[in-house]
Amino acid sequence: MTYHQGNETNHIGDHMEESQKTKSNIDMLLFETAPNKSNQTNINKKNVGGYGTRLRPLTLTTPKPLINFCNKPIIEHQILHLAKCGIKEIILAIAYKPTNITNFVKEMEKKYNVQIIFSVEDEPLGTGGPLKLAENYLNKYDDFFVFNSDIICTFPLIEMMNFHKQNKAPLTILVKEVEDPRAFGVVITEDKMITKFEEKPLVPKSSLINAGIYILNKQILNFIPQRNCSLEKEIFPKLASDNMLYFYQLNNFWADIGKPLDFLKGQSLYMENLEERKYEKHMLLDHLLIYYSLNENHTKNVVHKNLFVSFENIEELNKFNENEENSFIKDIFLHTKIEGNVLISSTTIIKQNCVLGDNVVLGEHVIIGEGCRIKNSCVMSQSTINSYSYIENSIIGSKSRVGNWSRIEGLCVLGESVILKPEIFVNNAFILPFKEVNNSIYDKGAIIM
Repeated sequence: MTYHQGNETNHIGDHMEESQKTKSNIDMLLFETAPNKSNQTNINKKNVGGYGTRLRPLTLTTPKPLINFCNKPIIEHQILHLAKCGIKEIILAIAYKPTNITNFVKEMEKKYNVQIIFSVEDEPLGTGGPLKLAENYLNKYDDFFVFNSDIICTFPLIEMMNFHKQNKAPLTILVKEVEDPRAFGVVITEDKMITKFEEKPLVPKSSLINAGIYILNKQILNFIPQRNCSLEKEIFPKLASDNMLYFYQLNNFWADIGKPLDFLKGQSLYMENLEERKYEKHMLLDHLLIYYSLNENHTKNVVHKNLFVSFENIEELNKFNENEENSFIKDIFLHTKIEGNVLISSTTIIKQNCVLGDNVVLGEHVIIGEGCRIKNSCVMSQSTINSYSYIENSIIGSKSRVGNWSRIEGLCVLGESVILKPEIFVNNAFILPFKEVNNSIYDKGAIIM
């Protein structure tokens, strides 16, 4: 067994991909708070988010944008890529403003050197109404990004904006080809344009879907009414019929992680993308990751075993790299079996004789007891999985505790601070926050309230 550690450097975002450097125009990437100048393109970003009901019970205690995905809040993945592009101002369109999102925003502003502004809806406004609500602010910019809040992908923002500007597009939609497009907005295309937009058709006429990232020219705000309005059902079909809707196709990984099953699938795709790009030093640094390869060479094939370690900040990452001993990692190599892709925090504790993977994420200050088996699952921060437990196809919410010899499988979601007593079996159940489970749950789809 061999391992390889990704090299470190010193500053987040210092290393932009060469292709981005050569293709980008700095006036296009950096924008100011001042009104438009004739030779300047300003880019803003509006993050549309609701109540996150599809990710309950996780969102009963944490707003969906702050749910950790691969050891980073969902929205931080988006902010990271926006900051890499030089974007300095972000608007968050939210239906309510809890204290924890306010504190989080302050951290993000400092970490990524951006300004984040809240636009709070007094009543639900759909996906289009929030743009009209912020019209006075957005009118300062020629063009601006709009993100759906539960999209994870490679974020080809620079390439997308280049396309948008070169074609003088009123509105550009990121699209992605998928196997089953019925759950998404489907686009019919011709050349560079979308000729028809159908929201969640029963019989799709195309495999290309709306991938949830848009670039709007400010003129589009004139088409949006000042009320609850759906971009997908009201605005996009009209723009398509008027030849005003362009598309940029994404060929890399993409996931809508708004449901538990999709969350785990997105987690797998995210780590597969990390595996493909694991030797790109700037990418690992931007994501505050260190990579180790634990591949075993066999006569017929190579069993891919990749361990990624995440850090809260650049100072912790640099401190870790300066310590040549790193007994934390050596203990994992000695006592833990890694299968496939595994992502852990630098503060994760893993006891002896555990088997992890494929597709496992362990959050900050998570403790995994001796002899545990975990696969295709996520254990969120400050949770404890006690000895000889088995977890598969499940999401364990933060601050939860799973007793010895427990078995959790069949797409289970535990909310925050759930306690499972020892020797409990849970099959395809959703357990609300702060519940204590004393008996096994055999009924599939059970909701424990």
